[in-house]
Order: sequence, then C-alpha cells, then structure tokens
Amino acid sequence: MGSIFFRKSDEATTVFFGIILGLIVFFFAAIFSRLNVDVHHQGIMFAAAMRVLNGEPLYIGNLYYYGPLVPILNASGILIFGKHLLVLQLMASACYGVIAILLWRIWARFLPEWLSGITVLFSFLLAPFLYWEFLPWSSIYSLLFLLLSLYFSIKWIETKIYGLLNLVGIFAAL
Repeated sequence: MGSIFFRKSDEATTVFFGIILGLIVFFFAAIFSRLNVDVHHQGIMFAAAMRVLNGEPLYIGNLYYYGPLVPILNASGILIFGKHLLVLQLMASACYGVIAILLWRIWARFLPEWLSGITVLFSFLLAPFLYWEFLPWSSIYSLLFLLLSLYFSIKWIETKIYGLLNLVGIFAAL
C-alpha cells in the first residue's frame, strides 16, 4: 500500500480535479480581465475581430500583424455573445483555464497528480496579467494549440492510435 501522495486516483476524481483546476484558473483570470483596458493593444484585437465579423479584409486599412486564426475565433465569440471587449477578455480567460487543464494532464504523466496541480497553480502566478493589463493576445491561443499537440503526442505514444497523429498535426499547424 502506497502513500496517499503517490497513489493513482480513479477516473472520476481525475476528471473532477481537472475541472476544478480549470475553473479556478478561469475565474482568477476573469477577475483580472475586467480590471484595466489597454485601448491600443486590446483595440487591435477587437478591431481585427470586428473586421472579420463584418466580412472586411483583415490586413487592409487596419494595424494587425498576427495570423488570421485568432480574429476568426474572436469574431465567433463576438457573434455569439455580443460586440463587447469583455467577450475577448473572457475567451482568453477560458483559454487560460483549458491551458491549466492540459498542463496538469501533461505533468501528471511524470509527477504525482497533486504535485502537478500545485505546479499549474504556481505557474499561473507568473502570468503576465498579474503585472500588466490583461491582453487577449494570440500567444494564449498559440500555447493552447501547442499543448493540445503535445497532449495528443503523448496519448499517441501511450496508445499507438494513428488517428491521434492527425490531431497532433492539425493542432501543431494552428
């Protein structure tokens, strides 16, 4: 019989802990997403999403120097929830929550689950929104897709299901 710190938990406990961890990070990020507004940087992301939503060209007449995926994602959020800057902020907060779950699932392969959970929480103490304005940058989405690619790579190594390699390639390309 092992220690409680190193025993494997059942699947229901794992899913519950992952959801709780993601919600903690989401709500923590959501609080900071409402505090300050950086008109220049957040305006770039909002204007690009509005141009996509209105069917206008993304790179003509607008200062935007990132790829087209994030404005498409942001435009879909604006279409569903309304034309508010807070929608972009909360979408980025939700991405932080999913990133926390993915980091925890990846680190739990190598560390005990409780330690990987603590590591995720401590890693978000280094988040830039604690020190500057909360910005819905494309780097948040890039990290999300990178971690999805890494997660499915690990799952492929464990299971050898070749369909997972397609997901690895898709998420790495995004």
